[in-house]
Amino acid sequence: MKIRAVYVFIILHLTFIGVALYENSGDYFKTAFLTIISGVLSYFYLRSGHKNRIAFKWQGFSEILFCIAGGVLTYFLQIKYNLSAVLAAALIGLAGSFIPDLDRNRDFLKKLSPAVYCGAFVGMTSSYFASYTFVILAATVAGVLLIMSKNTLLGMGGKLGSVAFGGVVLVSTILYLL
Repeated sequence: MKIRAVYVFIILHLTFIGVALYENSGDYFKTAFLTIISGVLSYFYLRSGHKNRIAFKWQGFSEILFCIAGGVLTYFLQIKYNLSAVLAAALIGLAGSFIPDLDRNRDFLKKLSPAVYCGAFVGMTSSYFASYTFVILAATVAGVLLIMSKNTLLGMGGKLGSVAFGGVVLVSTILYLL
C-alpha cells in the first residue's frame, strides 16, 4: 500500500486545529491565533519535501511491538506507582534510549528507541478515559503511523508526539463512533 504519509499528518493536525476553532468560535483572538497557526503549519508541510511515496512494509512489526511496550509501560507507571504522565514517559524514554547500546553492530536496534518513545507519548493518555486495551490499540495505530512516516518530516520536531497523537485520536474516534 503506497500512501503519502504527510497527508495523514496534515489531516490530523488540521482536524485538531479545526475542532479548536469550532470550540473557540466566539473568541476572536483565539480564532485569529489558530488561523495563523494553520497557515504556518500548512506552509511548512508544503515545504517539507514530502514528494517521496513510501511503501508500508511489515518489516517494522517489531517497531509496533516496541511502541506498544512503551505505551503500556508508561501507562502502568502512572496507574501502579501514581507517577505523573511526564515523569513516566521520561523514564520509559530514557530506558528506551539504551536499546541501541545492547549491540552497537545492529542497525535494527536503532529503530526501536523512537518506537519506545512514541509509545511513551501514547501511554501519557489520561487514565480518566483510557484503559490498557485503549493504550494497546492506540499504540498499535501509532506504531503503524510511525512506520508509514519513516521518510517523512525528517528533521522536523514533534514527529513522535504527532504520531502518538494520531494513534490516540484515531482510536478515540473509532471507539466513539462504535
